[in-house]
Order: sequence, then C-alpha cells, then structure tokens
Amino acid sequence: VHVPDDFGLALVGVLSACCGSIKEEQLSIPFFEDCRGALHVRRTSDLAEMALHGIGLDLSVNSVYVMRAIASFYGFPCDQGVLSDALRRHLGRFIRMKLTVETFLGMIKLHHSIDRKEVDASESSNNKTIQYLGAILTVLLEASLSDPKSINAAEKDVSACVQLLVECRLASIPVGVVLHGLSALISRRIPLSVDEQVLLEQRLARNLVHANYHDCV
Repeated sequence: VHVPDDFGLALVGVLSACCGSIKEEQLSIPFFEDCRGALHVRRTSDLAEMALHGIGLDLSVNSVYVMRAIASFYGFPCDQGVLSDALRRHLGRFIRMKLTVETFLGMIKLHHSIDRKEVDASESSNNKTIQYLGAILTVLLEASLSDPKSINAAEKDVSACVQLLVECRLASIPVGVVLHGLSALISRRIPLSVDEQVLLEQRLARNLVHANYHDCV
C-alpha cells in the first residue's frame, strides 16, 4: 500500500512527540554520556513503547520516513541521528528487549510476502524500505551480539536471519533487509572500537556457522 509522504511525515511527528525529536537529541547531546537525561527517559518510556509498537512498527501504514526515524531514534547512525555512544548502546538494548529479531522479521515477511505483487512500489522506494528496515535489524543484532550476557539471544537472532533467507526468494524485500542488516554489522557502519568490532564479528561468524548459513549460501 502506497503511503503518501504527508501521512508518513505526520506519523514521524507523532513518534517524535512520544519519543523525543531529533532537534532535542542534537541540543541535548552533552548531557547523555552516562545514559541519563530527559531524552533517555522519553525514549524508554511506556508512551514511547506504545507509539513504537502501535505506529512505528505497523508496516501496513508505514513509510520510509517512519522507518528512518525509528532506526535513528534507537541507535543506527542515519543521516539525522547524533546519539552519544553510551546512549546509542543503551537504546539499542532497550529496543531489543522489547522486540526480538524473529518477531521483527516475521512482521516483514508477512507484509512483504513472497506471493504478493507490489506493483505500486518503485524500485527506489523498495531500496529505501530495505535500507531502513535493515538499519533497524542492525540495531537489534548489535544489541544481542555485543552483550556477553545475551549469548542465547544472539544465537536465536542470527538463526532467525538465516531461516528467513531459506524461506524467501532471493530478490524479495525480506531477504534484502537481512542482507543489508548483516552487511552493516561487518562494514563498520556503526561506531565501535576495534576490539568491539572484532568481538562482534567473531560472535556473528560463530552463530552463522551454528545456523548452517553455509548450507543456505
């Protein structure tokens, strides 16, 4: 379903009111090095969670503007996001606690089913959909893979990605989302130290092997 730009921007306005706008983020950045402050409270509030699940993740009325806003709000360095590193990590783990990769990919697969003809969507629109849904997936994967206490969660997250690659055709939007999300993890699109990046890539590789990614390829 094509979502008019004005409608998508209006949804972003609602999300910003509930979660804290990008302008607030830019003005308040010096105060969030230790994950405290009003913006942190707003992004992790019950109101923000309700808006996220009730509006932001409703793919039937979603738009690329909303997907980009969610990715930026919760940790992916999109062109409009300037989160401090500490706050970015905390918000990424917060959204991962509220949304598993399996559930997120299931929503995408249901909305962009393999037998659905998206005749109203241009190639450019599909590419942006893949880009920003993939950014949200990157946030979820980084949160579980970078946390030494979430070994089981990381394994389940990577397995869900591999399972989707098996179930969907290569040229579909769901597969594009997974490949984009995985590639962002290993292409240093997220600000990590060298040691953190190496550890994340090692855990990703190990979980891909356990999920039989090589058979999928």
